[in-house]
Amino acid sequence: MNPLVNCEKLELIDVSDNPNFVFEEGVLMDKEKTRLFIETYKSDDYSIPNKVTIISACAFFVVIH
Repeated sequence: MNPLVNCEKLELIDVSDNPNFVFEEGVLMDKEKTRLFIETYKSDDYSIPNKVTIISACAFFVVIH
C-alpha cells in the first residue's frame, strides 16, 4: 500500500539528501528512474518516461479513484 494515497495537497517530496530517489515534475522515482512510486497530483497530464519498468501500486490512485 502506498502511504501517500489521498494526499491531494502534496506538492513536494524532498529527497535531496537521499541518493536513492529523485523527485522531478511532481513524481517520485528511484535514482535510475526505472520505478515510479507516486505522482503528486500537480498536473493533469503526465507522460511516463520510457525507462520506467515498474509502477508502484496506487501511484496514480487519486487520478483513477
